[in-house]
Amino acid sequence: MRQVVSLVFVVLVLAAAGPTSSVAAAPPGQVAPSFDCALAKSAIDQTICGDPKLAEADVTMARLYAAARTSAFGHGPSGELAAQRDWLKEREDCRILDRRIHKSREECLAGRYDARNQELAVAALFAKPALALETLRKLDPEATPLYEAIILYANGPAGWTWDKSPERLRMLKLLEPYADRFRTDADMSFGRDILADSGIKEADDALKSEDNFTEFLQISSAYLKSGPTPRPLPCAAIVRRPELLHAADAMFGSTLDNFILYPDCATTLPPLPQFNRLIKQIDETWPDCEGTIRFSVYRLFGQAENEARVASLSEIHRLLASPDGRQRDRMPRLKGVSPAQVERAIAELAAYYQTYQKAPPLDARHFARLKLHDIVASGHSCGDVGEG
Repeated sequence: MRQVVSLVFVVLVLAAAGPTSSVAAAPPGQVAPSFDCALAKSAIDQTICGDPKLAEADVTMARLYAAARTSAFGHGPSGELAAQRDWLKEREDCRILDRRIHKSREECLAGRYDARNQELAVAALFAKPALALETLRKLDPEATPLYEAIILYANGPAGWTWDKSPERLRMLKLLEPYADRFRTDADMSFGRDILADSGIKEADDALKSEDNFTEFLQISSAYLKSGPTPRPLPCAAIVRRPELLHAADAMFGSTLDNFILYPDCATTLPPLPQFNRLIKQIDETWPDCEGTIRFSVYRLFGQAENEARVASLSEIHRLLASPDGRQRDRMPRLKGVSPAQVERAIAELAAYYQTYQKAPPLDARHFARLKLHDIVASGHSCGDVGEG
């Protein structure tokens, strides 16, 4: 709807342990990869060992992966182990080249490593900011200032008044290039008009409120011209400042909604295998939709999913204490999605809230059911296709 390997065990174990020195010595001045080249048997491993840039990328990957293994909550495992295993399988595609796409195995591997290291760098922005930003400056320089601004914003206290902040000038320096592009680039007029309607015409305006900063981040991300689409929004920032989740909301009602930052919570928060299976099943059974408004509908579903993942204990208490917090209709039914799947996801999500948010069992169960209701209710919709 929306969107074996040789030495796999060795690589995963070494990456999980963090940066290591290769057992086999590298030539003077050459970086060794994160695994022992003396054990390299496959064409993939031998290619990495024979290319200094790939060896360096492999070391960077191991360091970033080690930093990203702790969840965005700051405790417990992230879901990066499964993501890393999937990536290793994808990396194996470079063994047999499609010459229509890649000229060499080195080129194929370089693309695989760049994509994975970009994801891991965003995941590690708060655990290892220096390493993460250094990596992003190499791989995604256009977006790096936005990520630096996210770090500054998320690490600031709630309600931070930027006109009194010692970081004000640094933040303005990071945001000004994006504001300047909105002023001068005719192709960005739609986004410029949306920002202007909210009173955001200069970088300084983005610092006047939390809503302004979130909207500036959201619109700016949609107009980044290079790099992956959509770029990840670090869930560690959302955990610190929940309002940042709105930076991933649909805004345009067009294909531009595909380019807005998308939270990486599924890989950076603790694993939820039953919940993930349910999300995948809803995705795979989603009917074909037409019209550009469908991209907004897909975003709405994704946001409901991420709201369930990042929910805090204060949010759980607040919703359950509200007058309508315990009121929902009967659980919706979706074609191809069984009630048993939904119930397994509810039970797993309730246990997740008990473990990571210390929610009482009854509150955790009730809140999990409310969140699953919202997710299922937003599934299999195509919106108003007539507007496409």
